[in-house]
Amino acid sequence: FVFRTLIPISDWHMKREQMEMYFNTKIIEIKQDTEDNREIHVIVQKENLPDYIEYNGYVDKQNDVLNIGIGLTGLVGMDLQHSPHAFIAGETGSGKSNLLKCMLYQAFKKGYEIVLIDFKRGVSFAHFGDMVTLIYEYEDARNVLEEMVEETKRRLDSFREMKVDNINDYNRYAVDPFQRKIIFIDELAELLKTRDKELSNSLYDSLETLTRLSRAV
Repeated sequence: FVFRTLIPISDWHMKREQMEMYFNTKIIEIKQDTEDNREIHVIVQKENLPDYIEYNGYVDKQNDVLNIGIGLTGLVGMDLQHSPHAFIAGETGSGKSNLLKCMLYQAFKKGYEIVLIDFKRGVSFAHFGDMVTLIYEYEDARNVLEEMVEETKRRLDSFREMKVDNINDYNRYAVDPFQRKIIFIDELAELLKTRDKELSNSLYDSLETLTRLSRAV
């Protein structure tokens, strides 16, 4: 439903529950029009989501997006250009590894360089063995993360020289474009629980540096 109004968006959010009662349906989102703030869009749920959706690829070949499901407003994806870091949480058996498989498959189809850190030795990802660099030892994990930190710094230096601030703009003009790299870590807690204090600090420092600096690259 679209309403043309002078009532501010904050008041619409405050009255959300009353509107759900009036419409006799669940409101998914209330937002202003992108071009006219006086137009309020109220998006309602007309039917329930299906319990099961067969996966058919959902590969976005035009954008740096990894689609992770279908929501009430359509495809739901992770835009790596704007949100390059994600944490998937859930109870045991809730589907975290299956979600990673869907994202990993798309990353492969899009030509990304993929590193999988999995201390279960990649058992859950056996079908992806030829698509990824599999890491399952702590020392190897430290080495690959430290290499990624150095790669981040190298790319940032290249961006500065070309006077750009992100990988897409750099690749648009570069003779030798950068390949997008993506790291999947299955069970982050396992990675950080090592009793070796020096190794633990090194792993934590590398991850912290990557989450702070690697967004653009």
